[in-house]
Amino acid sequence: MFGLGLSIAMVAAHWPAVNYDGDFSLRTSFLATIDNGPVIVRNVLRYHGDKPVKVLWHRQFSNIGVHLPAHPLAGHKLVAIVGRLEPEEVEMGSEDCLVEYECLHDWHVKSTLSGVRARIDCNVYGPGAVRSPPKRLASLGHSITLLTFPKSSATMSAFASNFVSAYRDLNISLPQRLNYSKWIDSLLDIEYLPLLLRLLDSSQSEEEIRTWINRIALTKCPKTVLSTLVVELLRRQDQSSSYAFLLWFSNRLPLPNADEILTLKKSQNAWIQSMASLGFPMAVDSKGVDDLCKLIEFSYVARSREQVLRLVKEADANSFVIRERATKELRELGEYAEATLVSVLRTELSEEVRVRLAKILMELRIDPHSEARRAIRCISTLESSGAEDFLKKLSSSGMNNQVPRLAAAAITEREKKRK
Repeated sequence: MFGLGLSIAMVAAHWPAVNYDGDFSLRTSFLATIDNGPVIVRNVLRYHGDKPVKVLWHRQFSNIGVHLPAHPLAGHKLVAIVGRLEPEEVEMGSEDCLVEYECLHDWHVKSTLSGVRARIDCNVYGPGAVRSPPKRLASLGHSITLLTFPKSSATMSAFASNFVSAYRDLNISLPQRLNYSKWIDSLLDIEYLPLLLRLLDSSQSEEEIRTWINRIALTKCPKTVLSTLVVELLRRQDQSSSYAFLLWFSNRLPLPNADEILTLKKSQNAWIQSMASLGFPMAVDSKGVDDLCKLIEFSYVARSREQVLRLVKEADANSFVIRERATKELRELGEYAEATLVSVLRTELSEEVRVRLAKILMELRIDPHSEARRAIRCISTLESSGAEDFLKKLSSSGMNNQVPRLAAAAITEREKKRK
């Protein structure tokens, strides 16, 4: 909910507006505003005081309000605010931040917002005395000009990254998560296919997966063309999009043609190769189960081992900059660093490095969006004997990472469904 710390590039109106009141500052920016597209507002409240302070942050207090002027063609609508439904009392130390997103829509249908001035108001409350109302700690506000950008591959890619990052961080219920992206229903435009696939991959439940599969299948485009475009996005590897295979496995899109399947089976991504080989076994150049498992193991153990070992060494460098950079790169390697990190943690390390690596490892193990988790979930929907053998071999492999555990869990779940 708080302190999201996104490091992704932003397509914003201009440098973020900043306003101060006492020990607090408010920084506002618009994320990836596209002509005839949605608007996402990102507000960052920072505390600059020396002593910790308790802040009440909840929608019932209307901490932050975004006000756009009336428009002759369409209004605006608040879709979601990042935050829990119950009151939240947060203790902030010096330079701590609270980050909040709002998504505005209904402007995208006919209007262009370029040049619109928006007013941002922020009221910060703290706990009052017993049986007393909350006390106001600060009142901040400013205006910012919203400039929109024409649609292009660069602006659409930046928008997709920003929107999905905000979407993943929503600490709200499934209906609210889906409502946050409700504006997409009025577009279902082929230009938004990369975004739809990213949102599909960000799904946290079976219901959410089905929702995004249905939305993609309803995109305004012939289904054979849509299937080809999904193949092209997978080939470019802008994202893994493991769940994209569910569009074919659930018969919501026509199967790719033979050339497209061959393209998927030659992907540099081991999971894409595996899902294509197991999901389209009648096509040419199918890999055997043993070969696929070896490919997965190579990707997770051998391919990145030398890089991880180098970064672990740099994480213990005398230079703070080098240590921080190495830690950042280890996090970016994600699940592909896990097996080597497990081995390294069994060796002699400095206490600082051990703590850093253990923290990264813990984050990797609970990541709900890991590529292995998504790919194994897709493969487990296949009823073929090849898929069953593949999961069994992965579950009994010697990899010191999440892959064997996830495969074993998938097998158990398949057995439950058969009973």
